[in-house]
This record gives sequence, C-alpha cells and structure tokens, in this order.
Amino acid sequence: MSEPNGAPSRRVSARHLEHAPLAIAIVEGAAHTIVYTNAAFRKVSGASSSNTIGAPIASLRRGGPAASRALTLPSDELIPVLDLVRRERLRAREVTLASNHDERAASIGAAADPDREWRCSVWPVRGHAATVDRLVLEVHRVQPEHSAVKRQRNIAERMLLGALREQTLSAESARLALA
Repeated sequence: MSEPNGAPSRRVSARHLEHAPLAIAIVEGAAHTIVYTNAAFRKVSGASSSNTIGAPIASLRRGGPAASRALTLPSDELIPVLDLVRRERLRAREVTLASNHDERAASIGAAADPDREWRCSVWPVRGHAATVDRLVLEVHRVQPEHSAVKRQRNIAERMLLGALREQTLSAESARLALA
C-alpha cells in the first residue's frame, strides 16, 4: 500500500517498525509527545504502549516486568538533543545517554553500574510544509568491552607509544651526532 505520492502508508510503516530489532519511538511537538513505540522500545523501557502513547517522553519512567533491566531515560540529557534536532533539522547519531544513569542506585547511594550505558540516534521527519513534524528516536545499550579486548587495546597503545618514543629519541640522537 502506498500514499498518492508513492510513499508507504503509515499503517504499513508502523507494522514493519513493530517487528524491528531496534528500539524505536516517534515523538512529536515541542513537548516531545510519544506517538509510537515499537515492541523493542517497550521492552528496553519497561513501559507498555498504553501508558506511553500521548505522554511526553520526559515522563517515561521505569515500570513493568522488565523494570530491573529497563532504560530510565535521562530527560535532562535527552530533551536538549531532541530540541536541537527539531530546531536545526539535524540528525544526532550515537549520543551517549547518561552513562551509568541509574536513579534507583543513586537514590540508595549505591555505585552506578558501569555496564549500563545507553546511546541514541535521533532524526527528524518532515511534514508537508517542510517543517519538522516528528522525531524518530532509536536507543540501544552499549555492550561493555570484554576484559581481554581492553587488555589487548592497552598493550597495543603502550607498544605504539613506545615506538613513537624510540623514534623521537633516535631522531634526537641523530641530531646531536650531527651537531
């Protein structure tokens, strides 16, 4: 099915987005009111579509059966990104959302979980008058690096720095020998 201009209809698009493995929400207006969330977004946010549709994204809080693993959107960091994308008609890619943000842990004075880093990408959807009508938000959890990968990266970095130091000392030695 398609619209008269050849674009797929919203019903077909929503049906396809519902099964996407990426966590996607669509918001509209200056208040960033949620108009759509797919199953993956509802899973990571721990929210149901009945309590998210029509609510500002800043009000989205942890809830539901997946609450212990759920994303709590840090609206103090997310809203400025959404405002910028809406105002400037830009795309924002791989924006880190409050690394280690965990309101429950902070409320009891516990250390934040270093493995809970979320990133988002946001892009505008233009309406009929070339104005930004809606924003599409995709969020995903960043997988922590395995300790072996960290160690390997650290060794490679030390080797590179050692080689650069050796090259610098060699050049300095050659310069002194010529002087």
